Parts: sequence; C-alpha cells; structure tokens
Amino acid sequence: MKMMNRVIGIMILMVMMGTQICSVSAATTRRQKFINALSSMSSTIKADAKAGRVWKYSKTGQVSTSFATARSKNKRVMDCARYVSWALIDAGILAKGQRLYKKAGGKITYTNKNARDRVHKYATVKNVESKYVTVYDLISDGKIKAGDIICYESHMNVYAGNYRFYDGGHSFTNSKGEYRSSLKGRKDKYMYSELVTRTISIKK
Repeated sequence: MKMMNRVIGIMILMVMMGTQICSVSAATTRRQKFINALSSMSSTIKADAKAGRVWKYSKTGQVSTSFATARSKNKRVMDCARYVSWALIDAGILAKGQRLYKKAGGKITYTNKNARDRVHKYATVKNVESKYVTVYDLISDGKIKAGDIICYESHMNVYAGNYRFYDGGHSFTNSKGEYRSSLKGRKDKYMYSELVTRTISIKK
C-alpha cells in the first residue's frame, strides 16, 4: 500500500512538473514563433530561388495577406515591411491582412489602430538613444537580441543574432531585384550606414 502511494505521489509530481514546464514554454511561444516564421521564410526563399521560383522586391501589387498565400498564388513579391509583417502574423501578433511599415524619418505606421494596439500589447517599442548611430552600436552594447525588429530611417529588418539579419529589403536582392536569400551577415555594408531610430522587442 505504501509503495502504491509512493508511485501515485511520484506520478502526481511528474504531472505538476510537466504543467509548469508547459507554462514556461507558453510564455515564450509568441517570440519563438516569430523567429521560427522568419527562419522558415528565409529557408523557403532560398529553396525557391534554387528551383527557379524567385521572389522579387516590390512596393506595389502586394495583395497577399500572408507569406503562404503569396507563395501558393505565385505572387512572390515583397518588401522589408511586408516580410516583417508576415512573420508577425504567423506569430499571432498581427491579424491577417495587417502590417506595419516605415515612413521617411523613421516613423512607424500601421494599417489601422487595431494593428498598432496589437503590436504595443505584445511588444515593447523603444526610441533609440541619440548616441547610437548604427545597428552595430546597439549590438556591441548588448541593446538588442535575436528576434528584435530594427527600425531605420527608411527601412526595417530583424536581428537574427551573431551579426546576421532577416531582411526583405531591396539591398538584399541582386541586380534584377531578385532574392537569393533573406538572411545576411555583417558583410552587407548597407547595415553600417543606415541610422537606427527605433527597436521593437517582442515580449516573452
């Protein structure tokens, strides 16, 4: 009987521990989903390019409400804002069809008030201190981490860690405006010159 009680006690403890682990995992799911979405899109863009189904940069004609829809309907066009927004949609931060984008001077604009409210609910939007000029200044001082959205004066991308970036901007395309990948490293000189204005860090 005592042995049976011990077994039951251990089983209850294991269930309780499992519940706690699930709770911790759930707390980090939204941010991790965002990173996973970016990684998946990057891998798909690279694979599509090798298969001759290239993605192209364009600020017009972007009617697709998600990355999957754009791919399935053969409308493989995007820009930096659409790329980031699609990942935010996949993570459940933005609703389908919503997006955020940058205007000249670094101002963040949203499709509507609900989109803005959702971003501010699930993420922390910060103005960058004037002493920081480029994204590399922020990295060197540990001010950003993998998964943070970096907003420049006229551009946005996502820090992937280890001086790499998920980016759907024009500078990441070839002379034909085609993407071969959306994950690049510190060799991209464009990142050194563009001024950073804001960061968006998804809450855990």
